[in-house]
Amino acid sequence: MLVSEADALLRRLGMGGSRTVRTLTALLVAMTLGVMVLMILETEPVRPTAQPLAVLNPPPDGPGQVVYETRAAIQTYKWRHVIVHSAPAATAPPAAECHFLVLAGPDGRGHVASTARWLDQQEGRHIDDLWQESSIGVCLIGDFSHYPPGRGQFDSLVDLVHSLQELCDIPADRVYLHSDLVARSASPGRAFPNAAFAARLLGPQR
Repeated sequence: MLVSEADALLRRLGMGGSRTVRTLTALLVAMTLGVMVLMILETEPVRPTAQPLAVLNPPPDGPGQVVYETRAAIQTYKWRHVIVHSAPAATAPPAAECHFLVLAGPDGRGHVASTARWLDQQEGRHIDDLWQESSIGVCLIGDFSHYPPGRGQFDSLVDLVHSLQELCDIPADRVYLHSDLVARSASPGRAFPNAAFAARLLGPQR
């Protein structure tokens, strides 16, 4: 049908030579069939779907997995620093104002707990306003003025900080002790193993 219609059209236009008719008719038929095939094969474009960060980066085993457990979406772009403090008890300042608490259990193992500030991705109140908006507060529970934290508690602190560094892309030179930022502070304690902690951070040191 396409051939006869094309032939009639070419004759009306004065282009009825047999070779011309055959050539143009073949071209017209090929183009028409090509368009039809493309229409049949056309599919919906692939659309990327948003995935939770925890799916892209599965939570690690160990104390650091608590960083992935939140009620609000993790604002990885917001958190640019980690600041480590100490407090004698979980109810003493600045523990309640931090995002995470690192405790020593009776079995000697360390335990990490997140506070409502991390669960809801809220700013802490553990440092002055200059650092508040972009800093994650981590509080080591205990008195480290004379004795360092036990091995289990110290390892849990390191594991937690590693997870925060990886999740929020925080380099080692943005992980601080409170005493690094506030001259009058000794927190997390004079007996805290500063050098050993710095050596275990991810990435180049300050």
